[in-house]
Amino acid sequence: MRKQQLYYCSMKQIPNLITSVRLISAVLILALCAFAQYRGYFVPLFIAAGASDMLDGFIARRCNWCTEFGAKLDSVSDLTLYASVLTFLVRYAGDSVRQALPLLLIGLFTQAFHLVLSVQRMRQFPAYHTTFSRISAYMIFAGVLYFWSSRTPNILDTIFALWTLCSLEGMVITLLLPEARTNVSSIIAAVSASRNLVGSNHSPVTK
Repeated sequence: MRKQQLYYCSMKQIPNLITSVRLISAVLILALCAFAQYRGYFVPLFIAAGASDMLDGFIARRCNWCTEFGAKLDSVSDLTLYASVLTFLVRYAGDSVRQALPLLLIGLFTQAFHLVLSVQRMRQFPAYHTTFSRISAYMIFAGVLYFWSSRTPNILDTIFALWTLCSLEGMVITLLLPEARTNVSSIIAAVSASRNLVGSNHSPVTK
């Protein structure tokens, strides 16, 4: 029995190991900013990071290996990847980034405000992984690859707009939730959780 428990606990770490690929890729992408001769490695590193983002959550949900630690690690890895990719684009595509500067600044502000709000209200890093944020992540992933290959500035506007909308959704969920939670699928789910708590608090006590 103990061996089975240890085996199960070990298997539950597989999604977290896959998530770690994203963290490592993010660090390496950041390192490319200092070594221009190796910037051609950006695409394979970014694809590896994107693949890990698609696989870790899928495996965790499919095998029922979702954990609070895994949800938080996933969110930290996402934010680290976004920061490293943004730094990389500023370094090697600065003119295009400057054209999208207003939306970039709005995105940075809403993301920062969301983090502060979550830490202040919930005492934890936000890790909701909503359906909208997952779809947006796939679109941002494809958008970054397309921008890097085509240098189409308007793509950055779309990327930063999606980023801002994800942060705004997270802020609304943080304000709606009655307590700290992870893996909240949508604003509707947050409203439902809030109503359920209110209902339980007002239910009659039976002896």
